[in-house]
Amino acid sequence: MATKLPEDFKKRWIGALRTGDFKQGQGALYDKVSNTYCCLGVAAICEGVPLDKIMHLGYAHGISEEFRTDGLRALHPLEDNFVTLNDSRGKTFSQIADIIEQDY
Repeated sequence: MATKLPEDFKKRWIGALRTGDFKQGQGALYDKVSNTYCCLGVAAICEGVPLDKIMHLGYAHGISEEFRTDGLRALHPLEDNFVTLNDSRGKTFSQIADIIEQDY
């Protein structure tokens, strides 16, 4: 059975991924130069983490503890899965949102 994410966090994250407000990128939670986000960067923004705290980080577990919410902590064991979906498998944010909705 897949790890379950906190329901309120999951709804915010899925909603944000589906808005079209975030340009998808790879390799960093947020890349200032290209103004792109990994799906985990979108999760961090949903939890109120300031952009300067996620810039150029590869994983959400690199976010300082003061910004780690229950939702981000729940993501920790799943980060590799989401990095693979976003960076290696080329899933769109909408496809990733569908996977979160169905499996987590």
